[in-house]
Amino acid sequence: MKKIIANLAFLSICLCSNAQKIADSALLKMSYKDLGLHFLQKSKNQKSAGYVLAGIATISLVALPFVAADEWNRAWEGDNVSGAGTLTLSIISLVSTGTSIGLISAGNKNAGKAQMLLRTKSDNEPPGYEMTMGMQYQKKAMRQRTIGYTLLASGVAMMLIGPELDNPNDYESSGTGSAVAITGLVATCASVPILVNASKNRGRASVLLKKESIPFSYYSKPIGLNSLALSFTLGK
Repeated sequence: MKKIIANLAFLSICLCSNAQKIADSALLKMSYKDLGLHFLQKSKNQKSAGYVLAGIATISLVALPFVAADEWNRAWEGDNVSGAGTLTLSIISLVSTGTSIGLISAGNKNAGKAQMLLRTKSDNEPPGYEMTMGMQYQKKAMRQRTIGYTLLASGVAMMLIGPELDNPNDYESSGTGSAVAITGLVATCASVPILVNASKNRGRASVLLKKESIPFSYYSKPIGLNSLALSFTLGK
């Protein structure tokens, strides 16, 4: 029984691997225009899904303080409140926000690929122009990612630390934590467009530097497919 399960697992791995390689081989046969249109449509689908999730995240974040205030008032009046509403909205807003940022970033990366594949090349471009531009886009993306992740990390840290700085018994220092938390929120929001734009520049660089599985001339290596073979011995 264990041997059968192991063989089925190996067969499923081979089938999945072959399916991916067949999909890659189909991309390799596309022209620049067809591949650019493919990435453009993929970008639209990803960004559409990302914007829908961003809307869900916005609604959850807007409703969160009202639900939290209602549960706090009920708890203050002596009702048994579990806080499930606040917890559920917090999880929904967190998951939908992270997923929407990931989808929009991936969509912008594919949009950058499509832009480079569909661009009209000028006859005046010097040799090595695409390589130079690709390196510039790559460096720009790395700078943007560094700035974006720095803003994101510092913003989240300030939002977590801010509420702890307020002392309810000290009216003079009660606004310090709120100011820190608001600053963290602004920094977190500012990091989103920077990271999204970095993804687009990474997509541009990946095409210009020929890092993706696209039909460039030097991609002459054949794609191998995994296979299963059965051997039988006939006679001596």
